[in-house]
Amino acid sequence: MKKTALLILLLALIPVFAFSKNVEAYRFNDEILDSLDKPTMFMFGENWCQPCIQMIPIMEKIADEREDVDIYYIDLEKVPEVLDYVPMIATPTSAFYLPGGEPYYPTNNISQYLMYQLTETGEHVLTTRLGYLNGKELNSIFDDMVEESERISH
Repeated sequence: MKKTALLILLLALIPVFAFSKNVEAYRFNDEILDSLDKPTMFMFGENWCQPCIQMIPIMEKIADEREDVDIYYIDLEKVPEVLDYVPMIATPTSAFYLPGGEPYYPTNNISQYLMYQLTETGEHVLTTRLGYLNGKELNSIFDDMVEESERISH
C-alpha cells in the first residue's frame, strides 16, 4: 500500500463526463492506481462549494474534448470518510496521477502544489492543488502531465 499510505481505501467516484449518473464505488488502492492508463485528476468537492460547482462544467468540457486524460469528481458529502485519509485544507482539492498510479510531479508553477511524501522513505506519494482551476490552467496541467507520461514511457 505504498502509494496509498495517505489515501483512502474506499471512495465513491463520479466520472465527470458522466456526472449525472449514479455514484460508483471503487476500492481506491494500489490496484486501482496501478490500473490508471492515462494522466488522471481526482477533484474532491462539495455540492455547496461555489468554486467546485463552477469547475464541474469546465471539467466536463475538457473530458469531452480530451481523450488523453481522465477526470473524476469525488463528492465529499457522499463519502466524508475521504477526509480521514486525504489531506485537505479546503475544497476544491485536486489530486493528480500519471499512468500506473505514479504521482504527478509538476514542472511548472511548482509552488502552487502541495506534495506529500512518506515520512519513513521520503517517497513522493501525492500531489494536490487547492482551489478553483479554470480551463486554461487545467489544460496546462494536463499538457504537462501528458508530456511527463510520454517522457517516462520512453
